[in-house]
Amino acid sequence: IASESYRAYFSLAENPQPGEYLVAARLLAASAPKGIASGLAILDEGISELGLNPQLQRFAIALELRRGDTEGALARWYCLKDQLGGTPEWGITLARLLISDGNIEEARLALQAAKERLIMLRQTPARKLAGENISRLESQVSDLPTKGQIDRRE
Repeated sequence: IASESYRAYFSLAENPQPGEYLVAARLLAASAPKGIASGLAILDEGISELGLNPQLQRFAIALELRRGDTEGALARWYCLKDQLGGTPEWGITLARLLISDGNIEEARLALQAAKERLIMLRQTPARKLAGENISRLESQVSDLPTKGQIDRRE
């Protein structure tokens, strides 16, 4: 019933904002048993209505991960490549998603690309933190086997 109420609201709203879709998705995702699916559906409606919005897509990625769909989260993240792909943060998030999906070698490549982008930018506190995140993730993946190494062990 809640999802129907939100749909009715959004069909009547003259100029719905991304934050309204986020609030609706958060409330729907918190309900059981189909909360995450309902939250994703309302986010997808918002994206359809407003266009590809990083704020909505990021929350959709979080919901995909909550339901264990790393591939779905990756697909959504790749949709943001044109908007965010030139930023080190995009590569850092991509690497985290790839690690979750077991694509260690691809994660290493994403981290290297993010590091190369970061080096070209003026140093700021946020970029310093990004560099620390890259270092932490590089350390994490250095200890993990790649899919090829796992296959050879079996």
